[in-house]
Amino acid sequence: MSHVTTSQSRTKIAGVLAVAAAAAITTFSGAARAQELGEPRVIGDNTGAGIHARPGAYFPSRGDTGFNVDATATYGIAADPFVIAPGGRFAGYFGDQGALSGMPVVEVMLPVGAFVPYVKGGAGYGYANGPDESGLALMAGGGLDLHITRDVLLGVDATWETVQGTGFNAVSVGPRAGIRY
Repeated sequence: MSHVTTSQSRTKIAGVLAVAAAAAITTFSGAARAQELGEPRVIGDNTGAGIHARPGAYFPSRGDTGFNVDATATYGIAADPFVIAPGGRFAGYFGDQGALSGMPVVEVMLPVGAFVPYVKGGAGYGYANGPDESGLALMAGGGLDLHITRDVLLGVDATWETVQGTGFNAVSVGPRAGIRY
């Protein structure tokens, strides 16, 4: 019975995120049209040092939904029309199936006006409750940031992460806030 409830909960959350993304895109589409793809100012707004924090909910492959938080520090490098941002990420997953991880990451952004869609990936060390307790942590994800100002970003992020050998495997979603300086 809890499997059905968990599936229904995940479906509802996915629907809410889809509606929120559609509303954000519709609301701010004029800002995206204000600049052409790859325009220097747009690229420049996403280069240099930056930090992001994201609280959220995570949905493990087994067990109950829990709370997670991650922090990422990157350095954006222009590669027109993209910005490539290597950096580091630390994450904590708190719930029945918890984990901690730290890893080098890379984000690849495609700035379009005030919008910054991105994909990300990384590999590093992870610790979770499981047969081996620690192992290789793998992470992939993406999202959409919106420049509120040149240096302040707000967005939504989705991440998949696993810690091999521990049984930890989860998808997490949540709002993301960041600054570039």
